[in-house]
Amino acid sequence: MNIKELIANLETNRATIAFLKEKNSQLEAELLSLTSSDFVAEMISREKTHGSITKDIDGVKLTYEVKQTVSWDQDKLRALWEALPSYVRNKLVEMKFSVPERMFACQTDSALIDALVDARITKLSAPTIKLQKNHA
Repeated sequence: MNIKELIANLETNRATIAFLKEKNSQLEAELLSLTSSDFVAEMISREKTHGSITKDIDGVKLTYEVKQTVSWDQDKLRALWEALPSYVRNKLVEMKFSVPERMFACQTDSALIDALVDARITKLSAPTIKLQKNHA
């Protein structure tokens, strides 16, 4: 198989995959629509706002899941951290230091650059190849 044939096969497969993903999304939405009232009632009866429930509906075992994502208001958390005694705040709040790449790139002090390079960890991804739109 030559490169043009490989590219044509890849494009055909990608189009098929995109179609099937869209079709699966539609089917999953329909399944959710048909079953969500049973699961919502079950969640309410268990006094749950998130988590998962597995039920048998029409002879099929289904799992309904509501995920919870937590984020923190940084200003409020910093104010709380500053108000707490150090022995409490150091155990309660996790601090993570980071330097934006744009700030790292514009440094001119060689000692600071050396210290930053020593603290900087980089990872490379596995190589990938993408087709350009105009490949004909």
